[in-house]
Amino acid sequence: MFPKSGSPTNHSTAVVLVALLALVLGGGTHAGFLGDAILQAVSIVFLGCGIWAMSGSPAGVQRDEIALMAAILAVPLIQIIPLPPAIWKDLPLSDMRLEAFAITGAPIDWRPATIIPEATILGALSLIPPFAVFLGVRSLDYVGRRRVVIAVLSFSALSVFLGLAQVAGGEQSPLRFYDVTNPTEAVGFFANRNHLAALLYIALMFAAAFAVDSGITFLEARRRHAPEPRAIVIFIASVTLMFLLAVAQIMARSRAGVGLTMLGSLGIATLVLTDSRNFWRAASMKLLAVAIFAVLLFSAQFGITRFVARLGADVVQDDRLIIATHTLEAIKAYFPFGTGVGTFKDVYPLRELPAELLSYIYVNHAHDDFLELFLESGVAGVALLVCYLAWLAVRGRDIWRKRLRGGAPIDLLLRRASLFALILLLLHSTIDYPLRTSAIMVLTAICCALLTRPHGAPARLHADAPRRAFVPFASPPAPGGRAIQS
Repeated sequence: MFPKSGSPTNHSTAVVLVALLALVLGGGTHAGFLGDAILQAVSIVFLGCGIWAMSGSPAGVQRDEIALMAAILAVPLIQIIPLPPAIWKDLPLSDMRLEAFAITGAPIDWRPATIIPEATILGALSLIPPFAVFLGVRSLDYVGRRRVVIAVLSFSALSVFLGLAQVAGGEQSPLRFYDVTNPTEAVGFFANRNHLAALLYIALMFAAAFAVDSGITFLEARRRHAPEPRAIVIFIASVTLMFLLAVAQIMARSRAGVGLTMLGSLGIATLVLTDSRNFWRAASMKLLAVAIFAVLLFSAQFGITRFVARLGADVVQDDRLIIATHTLEAIKAYFPFGTGVGTFKDVYPLRELPAELLSYIYVNHAHDDFLELFLESGVAGVALLVCYLAWLAVRGRDIWRKRLRGGAPIDLLLRRASLFALILLLLHSTIDYPLRTSAIMVLTAICCALLTRPHGAPARLHADAPRRAFVPFASPPAPGGRAIQS
């Protein structure tokens, strides 16, 4: 799959297939789905091939990336190591374990730090697909990375039409692939509308990168009186897709999704204003404002009234604050070691009040990925988050202040769009749990990989960008830094 001397096209095709498999099968919010098992089995093979390919890559995986991935994987692995009674007796929830031994009369034996070893093992296995895709995209050149992004955009368009069909089919629509889902909303290949919303705003940032690049390319060609029909076709397709993604966001009725999409429009404006080729900044901003108004006007006919109705009904009934309060109490009780990766749904009921236990609401996640991470991983989770944010800040600084030699302007725009997408995901994680699905974890891995130096690109950075138009399936950049058409 990843021979060191193999075809770059076959290489990128393999990455695309695994990424699409993750998007199709990884939309569930519970661990242990058959789709997740299939995805993890495929990803194990893919991960091994990816490591083999990266071992001969001139770009290579940086030491900080290896260290961060190893640290993330080490947390659940360490938690499932059996410990002698002298150690685990001092860990959180040891009283409950000792009581269980006393009731059953069984001899006290070695136990892992996690209270649910099976859940923690599933948590460790869930890391395989994003790690595999990260290494796969990480080893691609500029052209291969564009293919991956185009595949994500194509899948997003398919998800939009699937979501519309789900809404049209009603609660009994056979196009809903999960039993526990939002029965009246568009969910696409996911079980939860909020996770479809995450896909939509990530795809919106990618589509905006193509729209900005092709629009500027067309205007430059027009100024030189040189026809550029390919650029105008790409521009129309990109803008149309952006329009569909924005409308679908409102149709999904995810409050977080709509809010983050509106915030993402600031990222799109930044892409427009900071492109060094854009001499039409004022006109571009006016066009963007008109496009946003058109989306709102169109949505008013189809989904805005339903969204507003949900906004008014759910604000009062929202239980996120109660869940967050109980989760914080649990974090304090089980700090600094945590309860074990994947154990939230088993630990949370221990903190609920008696009256809340009579509720029909089932809390399977904290609706805050950071709080859930701190509860399950303790101080290790805090350290991992700090390290990831530091890595993200360094990569963001590099792509904003410098440009890699080789490639085309679209490659820089895609890297900046990935940075904005990751920021939106971090914000989303404060009020929901998008990173608890394999599909969104894989999308996050793709965005992270796009922030890195491509396979075969020179390590030296410089400030001059090639001004060649975007070519989706061009040959890899020549050593001189120009994109060569095939």
